[in-house]
Amino acid sequence: MIEAKNLSKRYGKRLAVDDISLLAPKGTITALLGPNGAGKSTLIGIMLGQIKPDEGEVFINGFSVQKQRRAALAEIGATFEAPGFHGELTRCEVLEFLSSLTRKVSASDIEDTADFVGLNEQIHDKVRTYSRGMRLRLALAQAILPRPSVVILDEPMEGLDPAGIRDARQIIKRMQTEFGATILLSSHLLHEVAELCDHVAIVCRGKLVLSSPNGGTAAQLEETYLSVVESE
Repeated sequence: MIEAKNLSKRYGKRLAVDDISLLAPKGTITALLGPNGAGKSTLIGIMLGQIKPDEGEVFINGFSVQKQRRAALAEIGATFEAPGFHGELTRCEVLEFLSSLTRKVSASDIEDTADFVGLNEQIHDKVRTYSRGMRLRLALAQAILPRPSVVILDEPMEGLDPAGIRDARQIIKRMQTEFGATILLSSHLLHEVAELCDHVAIVCRGKLVLSSPNGGTAAQLEETYLSVVESE
């Protein structure tokens, strides 16, 4: 569902992404791990068509992001770390506006999606009154409202309290099981990765240094992660 082939991106003399090839099979949750500055954000930017690679290509459900950008991006929903929305808009107004940028959705679709993420009671509340956890729920809602086949989540649980992390975990898992979404999840929270993800990809210094099924505990994942990253 997500296939990156021989991606490279250089900023001046710095090679941010160095010949990375990565596959996320249909219906799986893949974790994208790595220390700050490893190249994860650049990689995600290339997948979303925001950054042009120097070499390589990304395919989303068979469509090339670089050659068939509109068709490829129609398959993707995404959230970003610390999602921002216009504070004077309500939940409905945000979802109506953002969905209009991709495809027309019905009022019932908006309500069903808000209910799915647990925002069904905040219909008239302005976004400026939302907590960090509620803003994440809104971000997840806009990502899945057009029912994309692929969802890319960049640090979705950053800054949440334990209850917010639990709720986000449950929503993300339901996105996989109920919608069949293929999910790429960037995170530093290894305990959550161990619970959620089917596959783990670790990036360090712009290189893909590990790509394997996730079959261990959080402690085992941490040991593997530290061992791989510290050896680079």
